[in-house]
Amino acid sequence: MTDAASTSTPTPQRPPNPYLKASFISKLFWNWPAELLYLGMKRPLVESDLPEITPCDSSRFNREYFERIWNQELERHPEKPSLHRAILRDFIRSLWYVQPLFLMASVAKVVQALALGNLVESFDLNNGEGYLWAGVLVACAIVVLFEHHHVFFYTWRKGMQLRIASVASIYDKSLRLSSTATNAFTSSGTIMNLASNDVERFLMASLFIFYLFWAPAQSLAILGVGWYLLGPAFGAGFALLIVVVVPLQFILSQKFAKYRSQIAAITDRRVTLVSQAVYGARVMKLNAWEWQFQERIQAIRKEEISQIRNANSLKVWNETLFFSSNIVIAIVIFLVHIFLGNTLTPRTVFATLSLLQTLQLEMTKHLSLGVMGVSECYVSITRIQKFLEYPELDETGRLSQSLPGKGDTSSSNKINNEVVLDLTNVTCHWNKTDKKAMKQEQVNEKANTIEGVKRKHSSLTAAFNDATIKLRQSELTCIIGTVGSGKSAFLQALAGELPTSAGY
Repeated sequence: MTDAASTSTPTPQRPPNPYLKASFISKLFWNWPAELLYLGMKRPLVESDLPEITPCDSSRFNREYFERIWNQELERHPEKPSLHRAILRDFIRSLWYVQPLFLMASVAKVVQALALGNLVESFDLNNGEGYLWAGVLVACAIVVLFEHHHVFFYTWRKGMQLRIASVASIYDKSLRLSSTATNAFTSSGTIMNLASNDVERFLMASLFIFYLFWAPAQSLAILGVGWYLLGPAFGAGFALLIVVVVPLQFILSQKFAKYRSQIAAITDRRVTLVSQAVYGARVMKLNAWEWQFQERIQAIRKEEISQIRNANSLKVWNETLFFSSNIVIAIVIFLVHIFLGNTLTPRTVFATLSLLQTLQLEMTKHLSLGVMGVSECYVSITRIQKFLEYPELDETGRLSQSLPGKGDTSSSNKINNEVVLDLTNVTCHWNKTDKKAMKQEQVNEKANTIEGVKRKHSSLTAAFNDATIKLRQSELTCIIGTVGSGKSAFLQALAGELPTSAGY
């Protein structure tokens, strides 16, 4: 027989990751991936050309890291743990170094607007300061350029690490769930949706979550500079933005989060039904259920598309606010300025337009994306936490087996009628891991104690009751019975998938 290991495809040897040994200058100017990019220009890349991933980006590292911060949260708040709080605390602590970059970029954008106004004014005054303000303009643009790319790289990388950690944790959790669980939240469709759809929300939230603080902070700085340039006129336009445009975007973001939650639940149902159709294709064909399944899947898909269309319409209104707010606010500011008896100059016009462009980008784009991304991510984290908190296999309720070990030389000398598995008065229930059923069972037990009446498992669904059997070595044991008599439940109890409620 050919060894399977010898016929498997060998793993290609990958080059080391250039980012690990890159210098500060190389990271600053993005020179470290240049060699791979040049190679991709010459020929198509193959798997062996791709470098090894860094240790902090590996699935094992991020899963262990994710579980560690979740366990720490369980220790801090055992009664009411929050995965949102654990992830947010770690996110802010691990990306503290991007905050100075945000500060530098915020100052550079305001100075850039003032430099543009002074540069235009220097053309009329001909005072020789044009080169100075042009240099300031270019320097501020360089600061904003480097900040934008590096902040997006760091935050996107952190979002990818959270995504990888969540997928690995979901998969690891699914291996510890009982196959007899009847909760819809542990179905294959829900798990697939969590690992493929919900985890993607970390990327958008990671990119724009810091703008929830820096966008309002920068807008206050712009208000101060604009008031210095135009006085109350700029305050009127700023009030229009804060009172009308921003609240509208918050309302749209809240509705979008609501649609996101509804879409996720509908997608779970659709993926679960499709998975059932694929796994049970033979049964479906045998009973001619194809059209029934098709109608049900199409009905769920139609409902899903309707909700997606509603969510996309909110995105359209959000984009409309973004592209129209700048023009409307600029018109209001200039009209109020003229109405108050002032005169517009090229310096004030260009500086105001530049400030409004920055204000528009921060408040109606970055802030709205931050609210929308965080709202979606909040819903996804809630679903992931609910899945992670679902009860696992009860090791204490599993049947203990005394099967002889594979390398046990003394087992061959034992007599054939030795009992290797002994079940005495074993009772199992399908919904023992159901929290609602167990809570009702505790209530019933208290009532039975008060009333003096003994009723067994009134709120639990029995799989089989009071089973006693002895399985001996070297014997063939067949399990027969009618449909629903407990044959599969008995085998699942032996496999440890169905915990015992009584007996041993």
